[in-house]
Amino acid sequence: MPSGPRSYGSRSSSSSGGGFRSSSGSFYRRSSGGYRPRRPFRFHFGPRVYVVADRAVSIISLLVFAILTVAIFAFTNFTEMKDHKAYLKTMEADEAYYTRLVNTGTRVDADIDYEYQAFYYNGYWYYQIDYSYRDSNGKVKTGKTYANYTLSQIDYMGGEIEIAYDASGVSIPTSYILEDIEYQYYTSEYKSARSTFIVLVLIVVLCIGVGVFIFVKNLKRVEEEKVKAEEKERAEQEALKPKYCSYCGAKVSKEDVKCGNCGAMLD
Repeated sequence: MPSGPRSYGSRSSSSSGGGFRSSSGSFYRRSSGGYRPRRPFRFHFGPRVYVVADRAVSIISLLVFAILTVAIFAFTNFTEMKDHKAYLKTMEADEAYYTRLVNTGTRVDADIDYEYQAFYYNGYWYYQIDYSYRDSNGKVKTGKTYANYTLSQIDYMGGEIEIAYDASGVSIPTSYILEDIEYQYYTSEYKSARSTFIVLVLIVVLCIGVGVFIFVKNLKRVEEEKVKAEEKERAEQEALKPKYCSYCGAKVSKEDVKCGNCGAMLD
């Protein structure tokens, strides 16, 4: 049977190198001299040493995480915006060619072979059409519509669509206009992506501004606390200095009004 009283100490007090959280919420670490507050974060920038309080470090870390997260979304959105813009420029660059083809090309009724979903816009699904036709030499050619149609529009065509083609075999529906539903769709997507990108950039700028404000405010507060601590230390050192009589040089108490040695009135 073991001798001696049984100890009922707390788990935190018996563990080595650990710590505990006080009732105020501050974390304290064990040291050889007892428990002390956790030291603030320090870093060097040039010749200066900057001190950042724990709370400021937590807030700034959260802001950095938010900035990185939003920046990733902003980059993804920017890439999407660029793709939409590039596709719109391609459409605009081809406008003159397709318009001339509609006006000068050979027109013929093509058979609608297949339609498939292209995109969803303004409450409707829009479809592109694969078609086939015979050119002036009797050869079977195939093509794909640049414009997009609803199923009701395709049904109204009755299985055929009028196209225009040139000698190189390029074809386009005679109903072609640049500002068709596909151009409207990608214009809308581009504007939406651009607006989202601007909002995300503003959020990043705001987070950076808040972080800089907190950092500068923390440095100012730390500097003020340092000045107060130095003033307090000087006052304590001044209080510890011995007092002497200005006439005879005898050591006197700070509470004395007269010098006990020469009887002179003390300042």
